[in-house]
Amino acid sequence: MSSNERTDKRVIKTKDSLKRALVTLLSKNKENKLENISIITLTDEAGINRKTFYLHYKDVLSVYKEIVTNLQDKLVNAINSMSLETIYSDQAIFNVLYLIKNDEFVSSIIKDSVYSRKALFTIENIIVETIYERYLQAQPANPKLVLEPLQFNVYGCLKVFYNYLRSKEDFDLKTLASRLANFTYKIRDD
Repeated sequence: MSSNERTDKRVIKTKDSLKRALVTLLSKNKENKLENISIITLTDEAGINRKTFYLHYKDVLSVYKEIVTNLQDKLVNAINSMSLETIYSDQAIFNVLYLIKNDEFVSSIIKDSVYSRKALFTIENIIVETIYERYLQAQPANPKLVLEPLQFNVYGCLKVFYNYLRSKEDFDLKTLASRLANFTYKIRDD
């Protein structure tokens, strides 16, 4: 992607329209799978010409991969900006969950599509790998002593977050992050 493409508002609008259309198609019918969505169907839903589609993507899967890659970049940057001492804090957990919740494409995929499990698994791997690498760089300890509790914590937090996104409960994300932080501190201290 060229630097002109990144800053051109028309390109951003076009790509967002295609991503939004993909999420809509995945959400409309829970049985919809990426491989069953044609470029014609996607471009019709987005209101975009097929030639325009091919200027930016090679296939429908590449639209989905860009959604995941954009979230991955955001998560890695957020996690890498945290100190290892605060990585399990309310604020750190809130920051990560906030990024996921406020990414309209990812949160919609998690809430409304057959890809919710795959998306959560991808997010879990991104978070675990990023934190794990940071721990090993700072404190090269027995990897299993770090990895297994980390996987347990991240999986648990994401599962609770998934239920939060799909529920009608009326409490804010800060409250959820605080509850999760208390839980992870208890596990870590035991």
